[in-house]
Amino acid sequence: MGKYKYLLKNLGIMTISNFGSNILSFLMVPLYTRVLSTAEYGMYDFYVTTILLLTPLLSMNILDAVIRFTLDKNSKPEKIFTIGLKFCIRAVIACCVLVILNQCTGIIQIFTEYPVFFILYFSLSMVSDLLNQFARGLEKLTAVAVAGVINTFVLVTLNVLFLVVLKLGLIGYFAAYCTAFATACFYLIFHIKVWKYIDFSAFRKSSLQIEMTKYSAPMILQNVGAWINNLSSRYVVTGLCGSAANGIFSVAYKIPSLMMVFQTIFNQAWTISAVKSQEDGKDDFYSRVYSVYNLGFVILCSCIILSNKVVAKFLFSNDFYEAWKFAPFLIITVIFNSLAGLLGGILVARKKTNLIATTTMSGAIVNLILNLILVGILGPLGAAIGSLVSYIVVWGCRLYKTIKLGEISVKIKDNILSYIILVIQATFMLIIKEPIVMYVSQVVCLLIIIMLYLKDIVRMIYQMRALVASKR
Repeated sequence: MGKYKYLLKNLGIMTISNFGSNILSFLMVPLYTRVLSTAEYGMYDFYVTTILLLTPLLSMNILDAVIRFTLDKNSKPEKIFTIGLKFCIRAVIACCVLVILNQCTGIIQIFTEYPVFFILYFSLSMVSDLLNQFARGLEKLTAVAVAGVINTFVLVTLNVLFLVVLKLGLIGYFAAYCTAFATACFYLIFHIKVWKYIDFSAFRKSSLQIEMTKYSAPMILQNVGAWINNLSSRYVVTGLCGSAANGIFSVAYKIPSLMMVFQTIFNQAWTISAVKSQEDGKDDFYSRVYSVYNLGFVILCSCIILSNKVVAKFLFSNDFYEAWKFAPFLIITVIFNSLAGLLGGILVARKKTNLIATTTMSGAIVNLILNLILVGILGPLGAAIGSLVSYIVVWGCRLYKTIKLGEISVKIKDNILSYIILVIQATFMLIIKEPIVMYVSQVVCLLIIIMLYLKDIVRMIYQMRALVASKR
């Protein structure tokens, strides 16, 4: 039971860190869709999407190596952090050079409008990620949780001040996020006493740096592939349908973000547990966690699809309401994204970063091809379907590799049947116009899924009871 307690403890702390910020971010959507136009929201999303691509490319994706190597027994945290800091400084300098070149040439016109905010967002988000990854590697999860709460409080307060009171529009939106990043960074710097972990000798090239870059380099492909899977559709939608359509499509992601909250929280705790479990030796820990995780996400997915239109009515203003059409397939995408992330955690524990990279890139290639074909035919809905198929590819490849490594066993037939039912449920949401018939079909699909997993649900309840009893 020790491994499960450790995972649950980390989940609890990561929930405090992330749940508030993600839920409040979700609840702020009605504000954003009322004070920002579809084009403004689309522009902000375009900026952040590009930053998420540049971060792993310019930093050699060193942040993933920071947490993984810090978690190792007998690690040298001061050298690991300094190497991470060195790569982050290089990345910020490179970003500044790129932005200045673009300002001078105007090659990408959209990025000439807010160059200072682009650099600030890039720099502060990267430093925030470095500090959070290092703190997790040190297993200072309480500090990470407090930093998350501080970030949330500052972000929400400044969003209301800048957007509602001062009516600064997109400038206020950027300013709120940058200030929230900076405030959380200051807390972590002083709480961890980061200056104690700066070793100037580590600024020189070393065997540890080479080892870290060998680990992180394949993860560049993983992150670029993940960017293509998650975000490249925004570029295709913007190019073929316009910024306003991208704004609506981007907002559609806010409904699946309910599930992404749990995915983010779990993945942060899971990476640590997967590494520690690998050190302790193999048992059925991975398989049991996978089974429960899959069960929870499938049922949650079905419930959110059922309530999709109701949630959209609450969240979106009239200009954004049609985003509900794209949400059902994006919701299912989160399941495969989450399961692929869980399997990725197992591969990280084995330091099989090459497998993570190749499986992600396989999905990315599929995603690009389908986006270019389907968006032209179906509009943003085509992008949603393309994303779903691409993550099915990533999940399938990783599951095959993980089973082949002997790390996990899965009831594949039952799982696939439940995924087919979810796709049917999402299709019913789109094609059935009569509200009563549509909602009846949704409830029927949910009940079928529950019956399919009934034995697993009962077993999970007994296991949870045993875990609670062992704590007493």
